[in-house]
Amino acid sequence: MVEHRVRFVDTLDYRNVPARIDVWVSALKPASFTLSYLVLDPLTGVACVKAETILAFVDTNSGSVLRLSEEQKDALTPYRGASLFP
Repeated sequence: MVEHRVRFVDTLDYRNVPARIDVWVSALKPASFTLSYLVLDPLTGVACVKAETILAFVDTNSGSVLRLSEEQKDALTPYRGASLFP
């Protein structure tokens, strides 16, 4: 993980019902990608939490960041969406 950002925007009351979480890829860069998340109230559909995580692959031997391959980019592309934190 490179960076994580969270914004709590509304209260999520306990209702004994699973919250809905939407996840998508909001950015693809040469050596990283960003996952965006919305945690939604399961009854009202109101967004309670907005978050983004920037991820990068690391070579376990050298510790250096790896560039995303075309295959990895192609696998992530169908899940593209807008960023929550412009």
